[in-house]
Amino acid sequence: MNKFQQLIETLQTELIILIDDDFTPVKNAQEILTYICFMHPVDRQLMLNRLKTLDHSLIASIMTLIDGVEKITLGDDDIAYIQAGLLAELLNQKNEDVLLDQANRLIDSITKSIHKDDIDDLVMMYGLRPTAGTENYNGFFEGLEAFNPKKSIRLYKGLEGAEFTSFEQEIKNVNQARNSKFPLLIVDRYLANAQDGNQIIQNLRDSPNGIDRFFSVLYTSQDAEQIETSDLQSYFHIQLRKDDDQALEKVSEALALSAFATFFNQIYKFRVEALSSANELVIASGTPNMVYLAGMAHAEGDSVFNVFNKWFDLLSGKKVQDALLTDDPDGFDMNFMISLTSLINKDFISTINGEVLNEQFHQEIEQLATYEIFDLQVNSFCSPPASGDVFEIDGQLYMLAGQECDLIVRSNGAAVSRNEKLAELVKCSFKQLNQDLKVDSSQASRVAVNHFVHGVNHGILEIQLGEKDFFDFRLLDLCCLNEDGEARFSQDSFPDQKVLHLLPVKWTNYVLALKSELENKLKVQRYISDEGITPTSITGDFSFNIQFEENEGKISFPIRRVARLKGQFREYVMQRYWQYKTRKGLNTIGLYQRNLVQVQSIQAGFPYDLQELEGNHHAWVQLTGDRAKNSNKTSLDLIIMKKDLLDSVGHVFKPLLEKIEKTEIVITPKDGFLQEKIKITRTWNRDNVSLKIFFPLLNEYSDYSIAMSDSFILHDLFGKDFIKSHPTVKKAILVNADMQKPLMGEGGLVHRFTLNELIESEIHLPEENIKLGFDKNNGKLYNAGPIKKEGIDE
Repeated sequence: MNKFQQLIETLQTELIILIDDDFTPVKNAQEILTYICFMHPVDRQLMLNRLKTLDHSLIASIMTLIDGVEKITLGDDDIAYIQAGLLAELLNQKNEDVLLDQANRLIDSITKSIHKDDIDDLVMMYGLRPTAGTENYNGFFEGLEAFNPKKSIRLYKGLEGAEFTSFEQEIKNVNQARNSKFPLLIVDRYLANAQDGNQIIQNLRDSPNGIDRFFSVLYTSQDAEQIETSDLQSYFHIQLRKDDDQALEKVSEALALSAFATFFNQIYKFRVEALSSANELVIASGTPNMVYLAGMAHAEGDSVFNVFNKWFDLLSGKKVQDALLTDDPDGFDMNFMISLTSLINKDFISTINGEVLNEQFHQEIEQLATYEIFDLQVNSFCSPPASGDVFEIDGQLYMLAGQECDLIVRSNGAAVSRNEKLAELVKCSFKQLNQDLKVDSSQASRVAVNHFVHGVNHGILEIQLGEKDFFDFRLLDLCCLNEDGEARFSQDSFPDQKVLHLLPVKWTNYVLALKSELENKLKVQRYISDEGITPTSITGDFSFNIQFEENEGKISFPIRRVARLKGQFREYVMQRYWQYKTRKGLNTIGLYQRNLVQVQSIQAGFPYDLQELEGNHHAWVQLTGDRAKNSNKTSLDLIIMKKDLLDSVGHVFKPLLEKIEKTEIVITPKDGFLQEKIKITRTWNRDNVSLKIFFPLLNEYSDYSIAMSDSFILHDLFGKDFIKSHPTVKKAILVNADMQKPLMGEGGLVHRFTLNELIESEIHLPEENIKLGFDKNNGKLYNAGPIKKEGIDE
């Protein structure tokens, strides 16, 4: 499935619209009638409703013919007649004489109709592929052929005047009849009569008829204008060149981008509505509930401000979830959005126009990345110290560790105190660099957390799990009593009443006790200093073990809280810390970089005739330096020896294997193995692996190897170089008892055919008077002699 098909399936799209003034409608009445008979029923009914206004006399006969055709049992061989527009030949082949007569009379009536040109345009509008102007759309038409039931296709040369109103109504009709919610629209940038593709898209989005949910892209044969996708509307006007070798992929990516923009905009709408609903619910909860929440905040040692914020976040989050889980008649429900986000990956989306994001955007994204992991405003809310808090102490960074229950301030009746006098601090360092991962814990003794801000610099906070210090907890408490996070207090005016309002109620009493303890300890510190005693020589809680400044009754320490690790990041770092503290040594390194695996089976041969290879076969997985990757065998390269295969395959295949130069065959997880057109795939069943080896076919006539494929075209059989030097092979015909199928039609249109058709048919080269037969035993096309012998017609 290519990107275009993947996009259609993911978006659940039923309607695809192409607008290009180069389209030239089919004129052949039999092709037109064939298409009408095998259209999707919804499209056919909509088309016949319009046909009534052109030539009402045709309707009854068409309906009668359709009723008869739908009763015919069709086989795989009949599809070629339908694709070639040969309804009469199909009916003749099926011996449906009555229907054949009806069809011939209708073909004649359509041909002679005075409205013939209008009928041609109408049927093209409903999806009959034009005879010209589609060279840059081949990939789109071929991709759509894979869907069953068929998708609705609309083709327009332009939209002028009343045509636009009719166009809008057609979209609404299909959306309603086929429950299609998101049409895809591909518009030629410059249309005839000075029509602007941009304007068509904008008119449709601005239409009062409610057709604003579609995804679009502009297609141009001129230089594509670089569109900066800076707002919602710009995503619907991305321009791409028609002659780009990767046009199909890029158009698919551009359509996906407009879908993503719609997705993000819808999430925004959900959140705005959720915030409004949550606000109404909070207000409606009444005073008693607010008093209850405040009381519980005091009981749990949290601030009322934090509790109310968490409650509001919880309510708004639930409202968003409720909106996503509710069936949306416009299509934006949970299932659709989840499937859409599956396309947001580098394999599907590339930088189509190579656009460069502006500096302001990068700054905001960097700030958002920091906000997700670190709370840089923790001091503004004067939150009590908690595990994950980052402090700078006398120029050294530390992270506060410990169990939450050991870090809180406890009360015993009226007395409030901190049981834990010493804080356990893990040493950290700042590095001004960026890493790909938000958190890198690849080394057992360290955790590096990205998007840390130190001063004005951005980088990583490297936490050294094995290096820790202990420090007076009361000095860390001081940090949360100042809005700048610094450890200081004034003996005359401390604490600030504004700060107390932000703290849990218990801290009102604790702050007074804290001030008293610090003042007493300062007296001891002064005595130690005056007597010339070395602080580190004293045991017990007598010294701060850090210098402080005293100025006019204000005491300050070189300590500042700079940030707090948030949520899951804090939990993860703390988990790693406790794991490191309780670690035990164990040698888990393997002795060899390859592991032997059991080969359950190997099937080899031509694509149509795979045979089981006898014997016991060995293969190895190639280990890497990534333990996580090594634990999943399916993500590793698989190695098998060429000699093992040479000893097992039949004599026909040995020369082909010999062409592989290396002695080891490496089968990768993503691409398998493909060399010299030998394809090897692998399938895992738990710890066992099965291999399939597909050998190429040979066109002996053109000396060209034919790689394995589900279907083929002319170039796959003969090769581009041979066709270039022998252009008459373009007239080759695939012939068997049931059909004659040209490999290339008019205008260079190539026809596809299956592997089964190839091996069960002959290929006739009329210009050379040669027919090529297929030798199943040796997997090759060979010269089977002349098509016509001298004087004899075969």
